[in-house]
Amino acid sequence: MAEYFEPFPGTRGDELGNFNKAYRTQPHRGSDWSGNGGKVIKAITTGRVKEVFETSALGHCLIQATADGHYILYAHMKAKSSRKVGEMLIGGETAVGAVGNTGTSTTGAHLHCGFSTKPKPHLAAFEDLVDLHAHIDANKAA
Repeated sequence: MAEYFEPFPGTRGDELGNFNKAYRTQPHRGSDWSGNGGKVIKAITTGRVKEVFETSALGHCLIQATADGHYILYAHMKAKSSRKVGEMLIGGETAVGAVGNTGTSTTGAHLHCGFSTKPKPHLAAFEDLVDLHAHIDANKAA
């Protein structure tokens, strides 16, 4: 069974599916954590780096494959992650990157995570996304 950790001490933000019409045109496609820019993001669970990339909307990103068959997208990071494809990340220990405010779909410095059984959570259909906050709570490390 895979163990899950909070990415850093902080406050959980928007949840999967949140639809605040004041600033959204569609339901939120992930789980957020608020944090000051530069705060270190630790791996949420153990698994390998699948991709490191940047998009105009999500900024600097990393995708991790997990031991329980999911994929985690870490997005809006301050800078390109120094982690390499294939590298093992240890949950709760390995630094993935730092909280940032990159990409056009950000509302301030925070970590946005997509979570899915599909290898590219940011491109997965909404019904293929999983609530990462709930998954962490159900699989929290002892």
